[in-house]
Amino acid sequence: MSALVTSSRLTRAQVLQRALANRPELQTVIDDDSSRQALSFKILQPATLAHHERIKTAWKEFVGSWYEKDPTTRAQLDFEWKPGAPHPERVHIKNFVLYLSLTMQGRFGDWTTNEDGTLSPPPPTLGTVRDFIIIFTSLFNRYVRNPLPKSLTDDVMHYLRSAELAESVKLSKGARFKHVSNSFDIQLLLEDVYSTPRIKLHRLRFQNALPPIITSITTERPGAIVESHPHRGSNEALAWKDLRFFVVPNELDPRTPHVFVMVTIRLQKGLRHKEGAYKSFFLYPEPASNRVLCPLLPILYLAFDDNIFEDLQTPEELLTPRLLPTAIHELRIRPSKNELLILRRQNLTPDGPVIDPQLAMPYSALYRQLYASSIDAGFPFHFTMYAARRGAGQRITTTLSEDERKQAMGHTDSSETWIKAYLGKINHADLQSVQVDRAVDSDQTSLFGRASGLASRADPNAPKQLTIAQRQELENAPELVALRLENNQCTAKARLIEQKLYNPTFRGDRKASEKEKEALTAQAHTCRRNHLRIFLRESRVRLLKTRKQYFIDNSHRQLTGKAAPRPTPMLIDSIRGQRASTSTTEAMPMGFPDDVSIPVSTAPTFESTVFDPLANFLQAISSSETTGNDHLLACVNAALALPERISEETLPGESPTAENKCPICDLSCTSANMIHGVGLHIHRCIEKRFRAQVQTFVEDTFTPVGCQWHGCPCQGEVWKDRPSFIVHLHDIIDHGRPIKRSLHSIDIPSACQWVSEQGYICGRSMDEDGLDWNTHFAVFHGLNTHAKVRLDYCSIRNIWIPDYTGDHAELRTHVMTEYDQLFAQFEVRTLDDTIPEPIGIATCRDGAAIQYEVGSGFEGVLPDCHGHIVRGLAITPLICPVCVYDRALDMVYRMKQYTDVSAFARHFRTVHVDNLELDSEYPCAVPVCGIKTFNVHDLVRHYVTNHRLPICGTGRETRVRVLLLPALGSYSPDTSSSSASFLSASFLAEPTAGTSTSLVPPPLETVTIEIVAQTNSESSDVIIGKRPRKQARVPKIEGYCTGCRKVKKDIIGHLQSRGLDTQCRKKSSYVLVGDVTAQPIPWVPTAEDNALIGSRDTLGRSYFCNGCLTCHADIRDHLPNNCPKGGKSFRYNATGKNARKGTYYKFEEWIKDHQGGAGPSV
Repeated sequence: MSALVTSSRLTRAQVLQRALANRPELQTVIDDDSSRQALSFKILQPATLAHHERIKTAWKEFVGSWYEKDPTTRAQLDFEWKPGAPHPERVHIKNFVLYLSLTMQGRFGDWTTNEDGTLSPPPPTLGTVRDFIIIFTSLFNRYVRNPLPKSLTDDVMHYLRSAELAESVKLSKGARFKHVSNSFDIQLLLEDVYSTPRIKLHRLRFQNALPPIITSITTERPGAIVESHPHRGSNEALAWKDLRFFVVPNELDPRTPHVFVMVTIRLQKGLRHKEGAYKSFFLYPEPASNRVLCPLLPILYLAFDDNIFEDLQTPEELLTPRLLPTAIHELRIRPSKNELLILRRQNLTPDGPVIDPQLAMPYSALYRQLYASSIDAGFPFHFTMYAARRGAGQRITTTLSEDERKQAMGHTDSSETWIKAYLGKINHADLQSVQVDRAVDSDQTSLFGRASGLASRADPNAPKQLTIAQRQELENAPELVALRLENNQCTAKARLIEQKLYNPTFRGDRKASEKEKEALTAQAHTCRRNHLRIFLRESRVRLLKTRKQYFIDNSHRQLTGKAAPRPTPMLIDSIRGQRASTSTTEAMPMGFPDDVSIPVSTAPTFESTVFDPLANFLQAISSSETTGNDHLLACVNAALALPERISEETLPGESPTAENKCPICDLSCTSANMIHGVGLHIHRCIEKRFRAQVQTFVEDTFTPVGCQWHGCPCQGEVWKDRPSFIVHLHDIIDHGRPIKRSLHSIDIPSACQWVSEQGYICGRSMDEDGLDWNTHFAVFHGLNTHAKVRLDYCSIRNIWIPDYTGDHAELRTHVMTEYDQLFAQFEVRTLDDTIPEPIGIATCRDGAAIQYEVGSGFEGVLPDCHGHIVRGLAITPLICPVCVYDRALDMVYRMKQYTDVSAFARHFRTVHVDNLELDSEYPCAVPVCGIKTFNVHDLVRHYVTNHRLPICGTGRETRVRVLLLPALGSYSPDTSSSSASFLSASFLAEPTAGTSTSLVPPPLETVTIEIVAQTNSESSDVIIGKRPRKQARVPKIEGYCTGCRKVKKDIIGHLQSRGLDTQCRKKSSYVLVGDVTAQPIPWVPTAEDNALIGSRDTLGRSYFCNGCLTCHADIRDHLPNNCPKGGKSFRYNATGKNARKGTYYKFEEWIKDHQGGAGPSV
């Protein structure tokens, strides 16, 4: 190998020889002339080629529909786009122009209402049709290689502007208003980008912020920064090789050198593949007061996040270096990072969104993100990158010459694009000052620009989704109701076929039935897909109309002082996070001695684990404590401290650490590690740690004490530790003597024998006081006799409340204050017997459920008991309205907070519903609901609709909260029971007369489901004997059992396993979950079903193999040859249950005596 890097000039032959040596595959290209003999086509972008295909498709559709009755002309015009294809005649092209004018959908103009009430889009503009025809005529030059005659194309252009076409078709004369954004718009947009919880990946925030900042400063096209839409799939975007970082010494403050970045744009429009066609510009840090618009904030964050610098590891080394620079120098970028793209796309993975390591961010993704941010920020019109480009172009005209402006915007010398698309139609000049010859008022021109900007009427309270009433109106559309009904019918029929297929007595055509079931399932899926498509499309259009009207009415609200319509917040939100004050509510009849105290001055307090990195970053960019590089450094460090993605919703003060780990157990906050949710995991870890701290504190601060119980043989002994003293007291209370001193027995106490300091025996009886021993000792003797200190968490104020005294004194005072603020105002029962109207709800699911906006309250008319639970976290707790107004209960139990929907529903069912009589009527427990009485069904319906209690189940919707209503239908009372039960068959009764039926849906078409009854006379007898080895299992069908009144995932298996004397078998019917008809389906048990009574897994399997640890009905079918573990012994239990605990046998010895017997005799 030569040590020289240069050589003498080579001849062309030598150059070719060297090229073939380096690339042997070139020889094949040189030898093959066939590819060069074919026609060659200029390289076009995929978007252009796709547009060509759309025009070809439009021509084909035109020929097929316009000349449907003229097969000769249709055959002539339906040609292939290849060389030699004939030219269409003049009349055909003009007909095509007329066809496009009638069929194309425009975007500018008013929508018209059709006879059926639907809306039609406006017609296209003349320019749209003209551009379509121009490209159509150019296709003949590219694909046919025979361009249309100029006289023909000119005549077609004249026809476009002729009176003949104008009389036939009324083309739209509208034009798109091209918005211009100013710096105020950009700042408002970026504030939402940096702060919104909608963006889960923190890096994506800075990727979304950088393009609008660059464009608003330099007028650069978005396609030069991210992957252009016409060039999608090219993976071309701004890379780190396009940025150069310079450091310049600062003479005024040497500690903080100047840092700026030179950005080179290589992906210019029309010049992408020309290396010499590029332009560069400089970016530098903004002042601290304008940090949101600073371009170096996202650039430095992304640079250090990608670790691109070869000589730098931290921002401090750049912005406040230890070694001060003495000359201008350029930072070195790692060679491996040169081709790395700066802005990369977001990918979705099972563990959450991640940033792709290689693929560029497409413009469509950036457009959607900025669109959502502009809507969240309350812009009347959504933000686009070209709005920022127009604003920047108009601003630079005041400082740059025309040539410099064209160079900055990438326009050619002869281009008129500036005047047509960027100059704008609004003149912001101070014309009045010019008229009277005075100095231009810059403040006025600034106001003009702000008033005409995108965010001039921005209102964050503008509607972001349809209201509940609008959703109900949309869901009640006949087309959507029909789709839901068809889906329910197909689903019910498919389930019926599935049941028949798995019925052992089925004798029909199995293949035909399976094919029919698949067809019904596919039809139901199509209905659901069409329903979702129509609902989303209608929601989008209706929301745009709602927002437009909202901003139109803004002036009226400003002039009249009316508040904008918005959901009413819950009353609990007004006191959230506040500390409880002294309550004015009368305490419960329970004495509290004044001298009882505990030294809590040194008690452990809840140490907030709050590390809200996003809040820290937002505080850093808005802080004014530092300036210059120090402020930029604080912002960059706060940005780098952000975890990879925003954590799931957590309670206040319980967020993950900077490394996105649990602050207690240091476990990574991923869905795999925390299957029940990050927030719930952290909350439980904090509870466990704080509970241990409280327990340790109580035991460490325990004062040695002696037992003062009269007659105790341990009197005089001093207990030095709390656990042993508590055990001693409970020995006396529970057993009548100390366990360790059984020789000195005393009677089991019926009254307290504790001796006071004055020498008096307490003598209080627990039955008389109605207290338990622990509460008695805490109240009257100042002793906390609980072995474990109780720890409660208030989800309203987000504080922990330890019970140091053992009598719930602090918790009781706390909840009394909350009762005064939240519920006391509703405790007086009105004498009104009218039916209360529900507030803020709407029906859905064809009347089977209600929906309301998440977080909305009752406008101060009713108490907010409904709460809001997210993945086990009580963002707002559930509070039982029946208990809270029950004065017979202790306030601690009245104000109990439920953080689990299932626990609340179970409490409400067992405590407040199951004991109600079917033939009685009851008023609502909330006093302000009046004296109107309801039967059981209507009462539960009232609690769901009027108080939004999740008694009957909830939906999975996230934008709104959906609560299921009690089922409707026919019911015959069961004579064996006179009490009601949650979601029992009594709830299937029709509403009583006079009850509000506004929420009752119109009757829908019923799907009749037939079950073939078994005629076996022995179907009701229990079969005693060996369980069948292979039983055709019915597929798991989710249903509601009318016997036990519970929803079961496998309703058939549930009915098979229940005993003959249970209510489940007596009723033998169920309701399909999701069936709007709610008609009970009878279930007729067969002899095989009765054999499955008991455990579905082990009943009747008396043998347990010690090898593979499985149960069997007959061990001889398993041993000795069929056991996968080679088992040689087993256990046997004659009862048919718990065979694992049966008698041990060796199979070889046992089989000699039981070749044909049933089982070993015990």
